[in-house]
Amino acid sequence: MESYVILGKFTPQGHRSAPANAAQLDNVQQHARAVGAEVQSFHLTLGEYDVVAVIRAPDEKTMAKLSLAIGSTGNLRTLTLRAFPETEIRRLMRAL
Repeated sequence: MESYVILGKFTPQGHRSAPANAAQLDNVQQHARAVGAEVQSFHLTLGEYDVVAVIRAPDEKTMAKLSLAIGSTGNLRTLTLRAFPETEIRRLMRAL
């Protein structure tokens, strides 16, 4: 499984539905399980992005499905990043 980070910004609709956003966390977890991914953690953040989620997925196609599902709610605009663990970074650096 690969690691991904989703950075999310609430849309105006997402701000209006803030009281229901706790249920949205459950929906993201359900979508993740449905496509074969796993939510590692959610974080409410201050600054440019409102939400950060760490996701494990078997491949980029799976992560793309999940990102599309999250975006289709209309509550978040997302940016998805591939995240390499320290062990993989060290292996890549040794190969230089």
